[in-house]
Amino acid sequence: MIDKEIFQRAVFLVSKETGVDQNEILSHSHKCDLVDARYLLVNLLSDIGFSATSISFSISQTSRSVTDILTKFEERTARSILLRKKYETLRKYLLR
Repeated sequence: MIDKEIFQRAVFLVSKETGVDQNEILSHSHKCDLVDARYLLVNLLSDIGFSATSISFSISQTSRSVTDILTKFEERTARSILLRKKYETLRKYLLR
């Protein structure tokens, strides 16, 4: 699969798992469920080898925002068991 297809599959899987619309995941909204979905997406993409720069381009965020998400992900998942479980489930599906 090429990067664009992998990105689209990741967005689809995050949307399906979280119940958040694909377009909303890519928005600049600060609603908690959208932020959680965006955190999941960014970390999944990072896990499969996307750079912070390519992720930022794909989701229309700054590289600094993506780096912040990557840095704060462990802290966020430590406070939310549900978010951690969703991440683990998504990671299994994406890395098949």
